[in-house]
Amino acid sequence: MNKFESNNSENPNEGYEDLVKYHEDLEEQERAEEREEVGPHVEEFEEMITPLLEEEVLNVLNAIKTKEEALDSEERESAKEALISIVRKMKFIDQKTDISKEEYAGLFGKYKIFSNAVGFINNGIVDHDR
Repeated sequence: MNKFESNNSENPNEGYEDLVKYHEDLEEQERAEEREEVGPHVEEFEEMITPLLEEEVLNVLNAIKTKEEALDSEERESAKEALISIVRKMKFIDQKTDISKEEYAGLFGKYKIFSNAVGFINNGIVDHDR
């Protein structure tokens, strides 16, 4: 009998559950080993987002209140394009690097400030509080 077989006939899934857990642990270890060092990617993220978090930029975006203003705003259109790149970078950092939860939360906070400034059009108005 190997370590995944059970001599307990009351729960026939016990050995299977152990086998699944064993493979999940192996997959997690492999993912951890394949992850890149986060430092250079955080630097790239910071280079992308820092200019967008300047007060002047945030004020322009937060001043957009209506759907019409949003659709006519070149600044908002550029910000939406930048947001796409930022989201891609964050997804990469989260999935492919060794970033800690705390450090990722800090990056997410910066993203959220910018994302809220861009806002979402909802019932003809721009919602800056999501």
